[in-house]
Amino acid sequence: MKFYKSADYQPNATQLYNMLYKELSKNLPWADIEHIGASSVPDAISKGDLDVLVRVSANNFKKTITVLEGSGFQIKQDTHRDHQLCMFESAKFKDAAIQLIEEGSQYEFFITFRDRLIAHKKLLKSYNNLKMECEGMSEDEYRKRKSEFINRVLNRE
Repeated sequence: MKFYKSADYQPNATQLYNMLYKELSKNLPWADIEHIGASSVPDAISKGDLDVLVRVSANNFKKTITVLEGSGFQIKQDTHRDHQLCMFESAKFKDAAIQLIEEGSQYEFFITFRDRLIAHKKLLKSYNNLKMECEGMSEDEYRKRKSEFINRVLNRE
């Protein structure tokens, strides 16, 4: 794993988000689209990728999958998927991942976690430290440690 300081990736991630937002909002007028992940948090260390959350009602979930696939997005393989979460990627938006979630689902945690990192500088510092400690680790080990951290943050009152 290699990580980047915010100044080295956030300008590009923000530009990519703006392009992706424009396309998604045109094709999915019923969706709530949000920038999530480290690139949405000022001063966060990151792998340099972009995460975008697309939140829709339960009634629009399957329709949204169909529209995304018809717009050149592919369902991301080897990731968790269920009736309330589906992840996408696209060759056009190379370093971006889309997390399609059902409104009101457990997957709202993507937003909660982002907002807690923004609101609490000590949490962000701990998250950045964790990432730096993971430099050079395997993707699996990094994901395990990151997941444990996220769970601790979300389980705080």
